[in-house]
Amino acid sequence: MVHQMNNNIKESILKHDRMVPRYTSYPTAPHFKSGATQDWYRKELEKIPARSPISLYVHVPFCSQLCWFCGCHTRVTSRYSAVGDYTDWLLQELSMLVPILAPKRLEVRYLHFGGGSPTMLRPSDFRRIVSRLRKIGDFTRDDLGVSVEIDPRAASADKLSAYQKCGVNRASLGVQDFNQQVMNAVNRSQDYDTCKRATDMCRAHGINNVNIDLMYGLPYQTRDSIRKTAEQALTLEPQRISLFGYAHVPWMKKHMRLIQEDALPSVEDRLDLFEDAAEVFENAGYVPIGIDHFCKESDNLVTALRSNCLSRNFQGYTDDNCPYLLAVGASGISRLGDVYVQNYVHLPPYRDRVLSGQFPFDKYCEMTESDKIRARVIEKMMCNLSVNPLGEAAGMGIPDHDFSGVYESIMPLVRDGLAQISSDGTVHALARQSARLICASFDQYLPHSSEARHVTSS
Repeated sequence: MVHQMNNNIKESILKHDRMVPRYTSYPTAPHFKSGATQDWYRKELEKIPARSPISLYVHVPFCSQLCWFCGCHTRVTSRYSAVGDYTDWLLQELSMLVPILAPKRLEVRYLHFGGGSPTMLRPSDFRRIVSRLRKIGDFTRDDLGVSVEIDPRAASADKLSAYQKCGVNRASLGVQDFNQQVMNAVNRSQDYDTCKRATDMCRAHGINNVNIDLMYGLPYQTRDSIRKTAEQALTLEPQRISLFGYAHVPWMKKHMRLIQEDALPSVEDRLDLFEDAAEVFENAGYVPIGIDHFCKESDNLVTALRSNCLSRNFQGYTDDNCPYLLAVGASGISRLGDVYVQNYVHLPPYRDRVLSGQFPFDKYCEMTESDKIRARVIEKMMCNLSVNPLGEAAGMGIPDHDFSGVYESIMPLVRDGLAQISSDGTVHALARQSARLICASFDQYLPHSSEARHVTSS
């Protein structure tokens, strides 16, 4: 159903382009609120049924160097003592969770280390964290997915050995681009050989599922340069490739002011950059997933897509359908059934809560009935690029949910060839770039948001 980019579609996307969320959750994090008590959070944890499937996420908010494109919650440090102290706080947070969750014998299906850069952790501290995590639930599933984000510059044999021994079976390498002018312009000194060495090291340690993270919309990128980067990425034979759009939000991330703005591609150029790289991947046999992923035919995400089981969470596209996601570490966001809980983003309050024996959460969101329906519809659109809102609501036992205003707001996209509405009410995105615009029509918080800006739709 998704059309290849042509001039008419391109003009329509440019006409409707605006700042909308990436929809890794709904409601989105800016709409979480403060005020929950420690007892409330403990009760939410206690509500998790015994033997439930659960995913775990560990956030490591440190990097050795600040990349100017970064939109993550991280801080730069050259002292390992800061990382070591954080490891101790993280272990303390886990120690508070173990007595509540261990008796439930939860079935751990996924564990993901993100950041920042988890490669900042020394092997001994990585092992300590995994050892403590193993007290939370059962890690014995044969298909347990354990993944870690890797800074290629920091990959080493001792770290990869520790990952292997801790069960890591997937690595995501932060590549962004191979063009040195582009990389120098965003303060990241990293070349192809560094990435190749890291990839080879992963496979030498039995971590054969290697993902490559690329970015378009960076300064000095051209259509020729991004095609070359895409072709170089293929030589690393990744299982998955993500092609994220750089979101220039200097009002949110002050370090982005260091990027030379007149070197950034225009909105129109960004569309060309994405399409050129996507064409390289699809011509090589990679299957497009959602709005920005490309996978080998054999990958689990392709199976999930074709069986209508693809999901989306804070780590992006996944075949993880666990009803519970427990995130630990500063800024981590958990989903406990129909409740979101976010830890303190900044380290001082996170540290202070943990050291005082309190759970370090800051904000939360209890989903309403309408939130649950809209979250389901938005996720389906982001994953499948089509959704039947009425069918999804009926499947949740609410067949009379009113979407009339939403359909009306989608009509401008329909008139301009970016969306289609079938006779049964199914909404189709006719371009990958229109999926988030359609999702925004279902977002009942967006028009009333106190935030004036979000990340761009393209």
